[in-house]
Amino acid sequence: MNYQAQWKAAKDKFTKATGKKKPSEKVGGLFRKSSGIEDATKGLEQALAKPDAEKIAKAEQTFAKARDAYVKTLEKAAAAEKADDYKKEVAALAKALDDILEDYMKDKKEVLAEAPRPLSDILGPKLFGALTTDNMSKMRGLKAFCTDKRFAVSGADGSPLPQAAAMQKQGLDCASAYVRAVKAAKAAKSTSYKPTAGYKAAAGLCSDIGVTLAPMEGMLNALANWKDAQEKSFATAGKAGEFGAWMKSGPLSDVLKAAGSEANDELTRINNLEAELNRYF
Repeated sequence: MNYQAQWKAAKDKFTKATGKKKPSEKVGGLFRKSSGIEDATKGLEQALAKPDAEKIAKAEQTFAKARDAYVKTLEKAAAAEKADDYKKEVAALAKALDDILEDYMKDKKEVLAEAPRPLSDILGPKLFGALTTDNMSKMRGLKAFCTDKRFAVSGADGSPLPQAAAMQKQGLDCASAYVRAVKAAKAAKSTSYKPTAGYKAAAGLCSDIGVTLAPMEGMLNALANWKDAQEKSFATAGKAGEFGAWMKSGPLSDVLKAAGSEANDELTRINNLEAELNRYF
């Protein structure tokens, strides 16, 4: 990224080959006028040192303007000189400017690729949209499991079942944690990261959502433990043989099936999303 050095090397080569200073316009026919290339190359380096898309574009425009103006000066110098060797060295100066611009364009692409950007910009609409989609409000089975009073009593005799009520509360807590985790992902929209760090942060946010659904401690855990509590209540009531049929076709069976499917499907979606994010780091 040392464009100033590139330009100095090109000028030194010209002077060594021709024995003359580089061509330049003159003020009043007496004083050599600065080409502006030195300042422009310095501006290119400064723009990439502290990446900002707007400043990088402005530095490029400034250099291109100085380059175009100086190329005209070079063309005049070449036209006024008969020696082919001189014309060749003038052309080499013009090419050096083209090389600097080409190098800058390549360096710019690399720098911008690693420059801090908002998380939503790094992920793009598809991935950021998937990360911030709140499906809990659409899950009617889980909503019923978390709020319907029938899930807090024994299916065997209708008596209060503290263990089942505790799992219902755990389910409600998990649903609330899910919503908070999705909100946290949405809140990170404008937070700036370098790309790799951004993907890591997104994967972490995704994991936070997944935990609220996971079999070990999330919604699926609450559903499994609720089922265990009901099975024990049937055994205590001397109806152990009826538990299977109650789960399969009892008054809560359809809601339980829906709740299980919803939690599993959403966890699968989140796990797949996290796996996709992990590919980027």
